[in-house]
Amino acid sequence: MPTYATFGILLIPTGVASLMFTTSANASVQMGTSASMRGRVMGLYLLVFMGGAPFGSLLIGWLAQVTSPRVSIVGGGVVSFLAAAILGLVFARRKGLRVERTPGPVPHLRVLAPDSEPLERVAH
Repeated sequence: MPTYATFGILLIPTGVASLMFTTSANASVQMGTSASMRGRVMGLYLLVFMGGAPFGSLLIGWLAQVTSPRVSIVGGGVVSFLAAAILGLVFARRKGLRVERTPGPVPHLRVLAPDSEPLERVAH
C-alpha cells in the first residue's frame, strides 16, 4: 500500500471478506456432510485449510522477496481466480452443462443444459 492510512482502511473490508469466506466454507462443509462422517470430513477440511498455509506462506514469501510484494499478491489472486474458473468448468461438465460463447459485437457466455435452451447469461 502507498500509505499506512490506505492500508488501515482497506484492512476492514479485507477482514470482513475473509471472515465471510471462512464462515461460509465451514458451514457448507458441515451442512453438506452426514452426521456420521462430519468429524472425519472436518478433520480433513482443517488439515487442508490450515495445513496448507505454511507451504503457501513460504512460496508467497519467496516470490515477494525475489520480485516484489505486489507481484506476490497479484499472483495469489490469479491462482485463486484460475482455480475457481477450472473448478466451475469441472462441476458444470459433471452436471452435463456446457458454456457457449455467442458471437456478435458484444459477445456473451451462456450456460446450456443438455438438449435445452440457454439457462442464463453468465457474463459479457
